[in-house]
Amino acid sequence: MSQHVIFLYLPILVTIILAIKTRKIISPLLVGSLSIHIIIDKWYFIDGWINSVYTTLSDTTLIKIVLIMGLFGSFNNLLEKSGGFKGLTNLITKYVNNQKKSLLATYILGSLVFMDDYLNNLTVASAMKNITDKFNVPREFLAYLANSLAASVCIIIPFSTWSVFYSNLLQQQEIINSNTVLSHSHYIQYIPYAFYPWITILVSLFTILGIIPLVGPMKRAFNRAQQIGQVYPESITLFPQATKLRIDKTIILEASSTSLDNYPSKGTEKSINFIIPSLLLIIVSALTNIDIVKGLLAAIVSCYFLYRYQNIMNFNIFADTTFEGFRSMLLEITLVVISFVFKNAYDNLQLAPNVIQILEPIMHSSLIPVVTFIIMGACAFFTGSFWGLSAIILPIAIPLAQAVDANIYLTAGAVFSGAAFGSQSCFFSDALILSSRASEIEPMDQALTQLPFVLLSAIITIIAYLVAGFIM
Repeated sequence: MSQHVIFLYLPILVTIILAIKTRKIISPLLVGSLSIHIIIDKWYFIDGWINSVYTTLSDTTLIKIVLIMGLFGSFNNLLEKSGGFKGLTNLITKYVNNQKKSLLATYILGSLVFMDDYLNNLTVASAMKNITDKFNVPREFLAYLANSLAASVCIIIPFSTWSVFYSNLLQQQEIINSNTVLSHSHYIQYIPYAFYPWITILVSLFTILGIIPLVGPMKRAFNRAQQIGQVYPESITLFPQATKLRIDKTIILEASSTSLDNYPSKGTEKSINFIIPSLLLIIVSALTNIDIVKGLLAAIVSCYFLYRYQNIMNFNIFADTTFEGFRSMLLEITLVVISFVFKNAYDNLQLAPNVIQILEPIMHSSLIPVVTFIIMGACAFFTGSFWGLSAIILPIAIPLAQAVDANIYLTAGAVFSGAAFGSQSCFFSDALILSSRASEIEPMDQALTQLPFVLLSAIITIIAYLVAGFIM
């Protein structure tokens, strides 16, 4: 059985090696998903892979993510062309006058957008990129900050999509009251035991303050930004339609396919053009049970009336800007679709239950929490599945913990923590794709530069669960 499980890991190992070597994501995921179907379907792997694509394209979760990404591209482009981003930059830089303050401002904003990790990943980097650019913060670090706070904040604040999801999972295990209000109240008792989110929030803060030193690729990224003012990584190819120019330590993306004459002049730069639509996005999302699609639609409609009132855009320019922004997300949408094909293929292998079945006879009750975190984190990192994997592992881990008299709170917290680790660390996770897109860098550039800090948080978490398992 153990050899069988190791064999199941081969496709993901091939995928990761190819991704690191090529610094790309789409082609390694294609190779990985095809190799999985070779294991599952043997000689009929092409038919199996095509059927998997059909199944994936009908996934309502994927459809929602595609809509969120496309509409956010439209929203982001409207804020850019209206001068909203520049107006916000001018407003904040009145109070933020150095690099550390710009990073702390990013950290605070990331802590406040707690309703949904997608919303956090997209809005924080988009709102702060011009400000951090001004103080030569590399885009890789901006993406790391946005990504590290997103899932972590959503788990520890009990008014988010993550808390609703895990409350429902715990309710299904019949260890909390079936009443929705009471289940949310009971979920709060599990929050202190989700060690990884707490540790990640502290690690990112200590890195900003210089308590944790910059190392590896992130240190090189900071050196590049400080020495020559280049905030983008050298390998950036996300925007093939753009020419990168460095003038006075500032990277300028000069679009070659669209004339800037069609857009408003810089005299219209006002922070209100960012603040009003963004607040409406957050408010409508909150009032509709964290439905970000409805929030984005409301924000985009508000942009039209706000910009039309100021004579910034007529209907034709508004429509062109909206569709141009949606189209700019096609590469990332393709990447998310391929990653879902990969995840769905791996779900068929039942990797996590196989691993738990091997370890169950030899696990001591005190080791259940730490082993649960390691299994959940490793499988989430390998497959890019977080909520789906949680729905598989939690119903296995909780009864196992009850059977051997292990701490249920620690065990459940370990599942939450493993999901947060995977969301942040997986090279092709939807969360990482969103934060890298909002920061305008390649996903692999973000994944490799933030990896030492992610692993530091994971190592501390492992030690914490190991110690807590014996003393609680």
